[in-house]
Amino acid sequence: MTFRIYSYTPSPAYVITFDNIEVFGVASTPKPPAVTLLTPQKITTDKKEVLLSGYAYSGVGLDKVEYKFNGHPVRVAIGTYKWHFTVHAPKGTSKGTVTATDIYGNLSKPRKFTIVRTK
Repeated sequence: MTFRIYSYTPSPAYVITFDNIEVFGVASTPKPPAVTLLTPQKITTDKKEVLLSGYAYSGVGLDKVEYKFNGHPVRVAIGTYKWHFTVHAPKGTSKGTVTATDIYGNLSKPRKFTIVRTK
C-alpha cells in the first residue's frame, strides 16, 4: 500500500492528509531558545556608551532578542542569531538582562550583565 501526502501543515498542532484521510497530531513542544553573551557578564569601563553582543539559538527559528537595562523599558536588539546593542551607562553600577524569543513565543532564560562605569 502506498500513501501520498497531499498536504502537511507544520505547527505545534498539525494535519497530514493521505488520500482523503486526515491524520491529526500534536508536535512536541520545542525547547526554549538560548542566548549567550560574547562580552563579559561584568564590564568595568570609563566609557559612557557600551556595546554588548552575542548569539541566540532556537531549533524552530528566532523571532527577536530583547534587552532591559537599568530599569528602562524593554528594547529590541539589532539582529537575532547574531545580535548587538549599545547602552548608555551612567556612572556607577548598572544591571541588565538579554532574552531571546522563538517564533512560537517561547522565551529563553535571561542572561544577566553588569556594567560598572568608573568615570
